[in-house]
Amino acid sequence: MTRQELQTKGTQVILDNNKCILALSPRSGKTKLTLDALAKIKGDILISVPSEFMIEIWKSECQKWAFKNPLRLYFTCHASLHKQSKFKTLILDECHSVISEIRLEGIKQIKADRIIGLSGSFSNKAREILKERLGLEVKLEYSVDSAVANNVIKDYQIYVHQIPLSSEEYKEYTKLTSIVNWAKEKGGKTLMFSSLKRGRFLYNLKSKNNYAKNFIKNLDRYILFSQLKVVANELCVNVYHSNISEQIVADFQSGVINSLGVVKLLNEGFTPVNLDTVVIVAVNSSEISAIQRILRALTKEEESKIANIHIIVSKNTVESDKWLLTALQSFDKQKIKYV
Repeated sequence: MTRQELQTKGTQVILDNNKCILALSPRSGKTKLTLDALAKIKGDILISVPSEFMIEIWKSECQKWAFKNPLRLYFTCHASLHKQSKFKTLILDECHSVISEIRLEGIKQIKADRIIGLSGSFSNKAREILKERLGLEVKLEYSVDSAVANNVIKDYQIYVHQIPLSSEEYKEYTKLTSIVNWAKEKGGKTLMFSSLKRGRFLYNLKSKNNYAKNFIKNLDRYILFSQLKVVANELCVNVYHSNISEQIVADFQSGVINSLGVVKLLNEGFTPVNLDTVVIVAVNSSEISAIQRILRALTKEEESKIANIHIIVSKNTVESDKWLLTALQSFDKQKIKYV
């Protein structure tokens, strides 16, 4: 299915269903096909997105495509869904991000006649929760590999770098894992806090950080994703997180700088310019997070190269043996190499 065929079909799916999800690969034109459908729908429309940054993207798309009824459109962030009143139509962009209890309850109190979910990075967990709690099911799906096959986004190669722990690191990891295993019997906050502590330890290993620091020296242009601000600050000269001005993102897009270290802020709604390389230092158990970060490098441009995705993980730990497998389960196994 070409992008044009997909957009035509997607618009019709929205018009034919009061409750549905469109699980579409990035660059498939989901914003435009949604606006095409909304132009034919009566009543006030609320579009909910993960961040203020994405509200501006939607407004820009409305101007770009000359959306005919801008006064009927209202915008909010997912975190404020519980503060909204009744709307005729509710659009949940990146709907995988609304599965927390407070957001689900906020959606219910809006009492929209039509609820449309959009996502380019969907997990099985999100599918199940949205179906059970909101009655939303996927009615149209267009995977990353389908988009690659139809030349909508770049082809890609994923390289997994497994870094052995030092003897001191392994000793500490074994200790933390023992605590997590003990906490599993207790459950609740005991398990949560012990798991978080082990996670933070794995996210900030000296062995991995040193490897990453040397590896990126040989790269021309890249975005590096880490799990922690302290790691981004250590590895990259140019960083972007909640304490940094958005000007640095503009500088990256214009080519003033060619490297950028980030944590979460560019996971969604960001289309980088002239980017073929993404480096991911540490993964967690979130399949969605990995998909979002990998997809940043797959934007199709003139004379686009194959996107190279480098994932740096700790060897023989829960990160490499469990979290990594979960994170990459949606990707073509033939395009994953262990180096």
